[in-house]
Amino acid sequence: MKILAIDQSSKKVGIAFFNNGMLEHSDHAEIEPAEDFYMKFYNMLMFMWNQCDTWKPDIVFTEDPQSLSRVNPKICRLLTITLSAMIYACWNRGIQLEILSPSQIKKVMTGKGNAKKDQVREAVNKKFNLQVESEDEADAIAIGFTWFSIT
Repeated sequence: MKILAIDQSSKKVGIAFFNNGMLEHSDHAEIEPAEDFYMKFYNMLMFMWNQCDTWKPDIVFTEDPQSLSRVNPKICRLLTITLSAMIYACWNRGIQLEILSPSQIKKVMTGKGNAKKDQVREAVNKKFNLQVESEDEADAIAIGFTWFSIT
């Protein structure tokens, strides 16, 4: 099974590709900046179509942005719009999209559902024997690993 895990953020996106349970590729990319939400949606849509066409995943995983609603409503709204682009891109390509909660991902990787981003990155580096510096890339790896851990 081919899994593409995406960690979305307001400026960068982490990606991790797993094939039959093995991490084959991870990276992070900047999404072209946009002044308005419509262009942000479009830029994320183009990014997702490119990722889906490149990796041809069976399923895409991402994390639920709703946990940010109390912390930063503007960022939450932006990430909800980019999530909408991800949903549309996957639907358009016939790829299933699943959304995991941040606390579920953190608990699987660190044992604590309220772990900080740097703790998740450290756990990813230790588990996969990597030196990932980008929190977005580490989060994408954690998202993909979480699916394998809970199924």
